[in-house]
Amino acid sequence: MSFLDQKHATLPAAVREAASCLDRAGHDAWLVGEGLTRLLRGDAPAAFELCTPASVDDCLDLFPHAVPTHPDRGVVTVPAGPAPIDVTGLRWGPKIEDDLAHRDFTVLAMAYAPVREEWIDPSSGLADLEAGVLRGVGDPLARMHEDPVRVLRAARLVAEWDLVCDPSVEQAMTQVAPSLVSVSSTRLRAELCRILLADGAERGLSLLRKTGVERRLVRDVRPDAAALVGAMPAVLELRLAAWLRGAAARALLKRLRFGLVRSQHVARLLEHHPLDTKLNANRDRSVLRAHRQLSETDLAALFRMREWEIAQAGDDPEARKRLEAVRNGLERVRQNTARSEARTVLCLDGSAVMALLDCPPGRQVGAALRFAAEWVAADPARNEPDRLREAILAWSRR
Repeated sequence: MSFLDQKHATLPAAVREAASCLDRAGHDAWLVGEGLTRLLRGDAPAAFELCTPASVDDCLDLFPHAVPTHPDRGVVTVPAGPAPIDVTGLRWGPKIEDDLAHRDFTVLAMAYAPVREEWIDPSSGLADLEAGVLRGVGDPLARMHEDPVRVLRAARLVAEWDLVCDPSVEQAMTQVAPSLVSVSSTRLRAELCRILLADGAERGLSLLRKTGVERRLVRDVRPDAAALVGAMPAVLELRLAAWLRGAAARALLKRLRFGLVRSQHVARLLEHHPLDTKLNANRDRSVLRAHRQLSETDLAALFRMREWEIAQAGDDPEARKRLEAVRNGLERVRQNTARSEARTVLCLDGSAVMALLDCPPGRQVGAALRFAAEWVAADPARNEPDRLREAILAWSRR
């Protein structure tokens, strides 16, 4: 039984075949990185990484369908269904141990040779994974200086894998945080989005705040932001809005290039929060504008955010009363909209009503059409000429 089998981790056939292909050509192949760690955790990896001394040209010759995704770093990607395989070169020396020594965290500094079924774990990463601890490889400060995006990756692993961050890693995060300005917006955005969407988003964001990384990304984030994000559905726009209330949201979204549609969506949510002070519940025009600009999912999220805030602030009765008034206003607008839409598709028009009731144009016709619209809105199957005539006649007699 192989090491992975002992851990009840199933290695996909495509990964075994890729490793065997490299081995037949005389190249070692080691499974490393998050794909391996996720297997050990029992998760489904989104991608795999095979580390090898083979060159990019060697890999492209061996894998005809491979794509040189980062040739400057010796990376080619082999398509393999839902979990592609990144074949990467050894960057820090001729041995796999040299490469592992420069990995960022011990839980990611393990290697497994599928062909020889050999396991290498020089930093006791498996023990740390089982203990739920995030430790750096060697000197955490040196590792993070090698690639400052590891500052965010630490928070992401804490959020995704429910790990406890070692104090030395926290200290390194604080010291390296100013270097985030040198990291591309694409890489920062990718890590931040994964933090926000993780089950443990509150843990990850709290770590960013504790280490001072948060204020390097965006200032004026509210103290309760991490907790509110954790209470929201795992929808990126909703969690971004929950995190960025009161902060310089537009600046962050622009800096990290979130895209126009997504940025506008988040901005729209923030413009309407809090609902009980941004909307005038007694003015249909104000409520109708929100009804048109926001989806039902958005509105539900905004109510959830505000209810959470009110509860955290000590359950303010006046705030709850205002929020309930907004809820009632939206329901009133929905009903009016439904009646209006029903009226536009009635199978009888004003002329038919005048002929039926033997009356001239005027209030009676308008009242009859409003009744008909409400009657049909309650059950669209009623929108048949004969049934509608009978209903209007019965209404007129009343």
